[in-house]
Amino acid sequence: MAKVIKKWRASDEPDADGVFVLISGRSSGLISWLMSLLGLDPTVTLTATGSRIEFSSTSLSGKQSILIPINKVNKTSYGYAKPWKAAIGYIVVFSALTAATLDASGMLAITLFIIGLLLGVVKYLFGKELTIGFGDGDDEHTIEFKRSLIENQNINEQQAEHVCELIQRLISNAGQ
Repeated sequence: MAKVIKKWRASDEPDADGVFVLISGRSSGLISWLMSLLGLDPTVTLTATGSRIEFSSTSLSGKQSILIPINKVNKTSYGYAKPWKAAIGYIVVFSALTAATLDASGMLAITLFIIGLLLGVVKYLFGKELTIGFGDGDDEHTIEFKRSLIENQNINEQQAEHVCELIQRLISNAGQ
């Protein structure tokens, strides 16, 4: 399930802790946001330094981290997917509701159809999910995320590509 971004840092210069890339996300939704205010939110974090990449996930029951030396990373990836199936689903469901209510009220049927059409279009246009990943030969580790309205984070493909380029540069620098 795609996370919404809480923190995003991708810089050519490391911060005070030597971190070039820091991406942290939480589950989407109002309840998850309220839990994050209390410090109880499950998160997924991707961190890249000059010496390693760490992929960690926390939940209410604990934490799991995968640490890979930067010179063992042999693959980086990024991409995005648009939720066209969900968008069509909205339109189909509301079209069925339209057909069911057509005899009772024409105005209600038209309203339901317009609502379904608008929900489908909004879902398609604003529901894009981005993926950033890296692999060590055996496994691939990814973080999927989407736009966050509450945290006001809107990350695009160019920023995801920049993260992959940074990690590739770190790999090249580690081999020298």
